[in-house]
Amino acid sequence: MNGEKGGIYPFREVQYFRQPWLVGFVLLVAVFNTAALVWQVLLGRQMGTNPAPDWMIVLMFLLFGLAFPWVMLNARLVTEVRPNGLAYRFFPFHRDFVLLPWNAVRGQSAVTYHPVREYGGWGLRYGKTGRAYNVSGDRGVLFTLADSRTLLIGSRRAEELSNAINAASGIGPAANHGQTG
Repeated sequence: MNGEKGGIYPFREVQYFRQPWLVGFVLLVAVFNTAALVWQVLLGRQMGTNPAPDWMIVLMFLLFGLAFPWVMLNARLVTEVRPNGLAYRFFPFHRDFVLLPWNAVRGQSAVTYHPVREYGGWGLRYGKTGRAYNVSGDRGVLFTLADSRTLLIGSRRAEELSNAINAASGIGPAANHGQTG
């Protein structure tokens, strides 16, 4: 499969935040902020008995009517198995790919996990069980690193990702840290 820089890798996955409830929430927030902008700033009508200043309405619109929806609709997790390691990028938070070299990994395995309970949800997460990069669902590959930390990379194709890692690196199953596989 083609990588972003023209490389061919045995595994590449691109995941987006496209859960209907999340898209609905983002659109609701954007519509509310747009309505506030139109109602108060453009039409000059007060919102309530103690309205926010116009500059604050404009700022809220820029943040939650434009920037927040743009981030949520463009955010993506790209995962690639490369000869020298696992490359992942969580756009727009990572400018470039982060490389996890094979010599930094002690083990890995496809797992089912509890995103909210173990990591506090989806996205770039730091939980009681370690770091996680996930977009949706409850499947991923759990890495046990050489320094005993753990890293979870969410994937809709967790078994395929784990097999590609094993084929590229020879790194087999990691110790199961409470997740079920």
